[in-house]
Amino acid sequence: MSMPFPQQLDLLSDLVALAFQCDITRVATYMYEHAFSDVRSFTSFLPTVTGRHHQITHSNEAAQEEKIDMFYVDRFAYLMGKLKNMKEGDKTVLDNSVVYFTSEFGDGHTHNHRKLAMLVAGKGGGKLKTGLHVSYPLDAGAGTGPDGLGNPRDTQLGTCT
Repeated sequence: MSMPFPQQLDLLSDLVALAFQCDITRVATYMYEHAFSDVRSFTSFLPTVTGRHHQITHSNEAAQEEKIDMFYVDRFAYLMGKLKNMKEGDKTVLDNSVVYFTSEFGDGHTHNHRKLAMLVAGKGGGKLKTGLHVSYPLDAGAGTGPDGLGNPRDTQLGTCT
């Protein structure tokens, strides 16, 4: 018998949090889902969602897409809550961590990588300032990437400061 998907994600979050708390590792990569696979059915735990994620991103079912996106954000919040509630000296494990959350696309409908939303949580042991919203404007020029959407004059993820 397989475990329901939401519980699988929470169990993996629990393992990552425990590994951080026990100082077994300070690095983890955790991918909730591969956007192109489209094998996951959400109907058993998101009853108002009638299709698969990739299929829905190419439809006009914005409410269903939002439900799926919020499901993943809630799972991320679960992990952040675990890290925040774990004491590490006079701080928390989250205070001493840097956790990065994003998607493959800024716009899944067109597979566009521009305007990619990213969230960084934790304080990195006091090295990061929290509570910021940073928006890098896109270059006015048209996309020049292989898909016609990217622009090398946009602020690149690897060069953000």
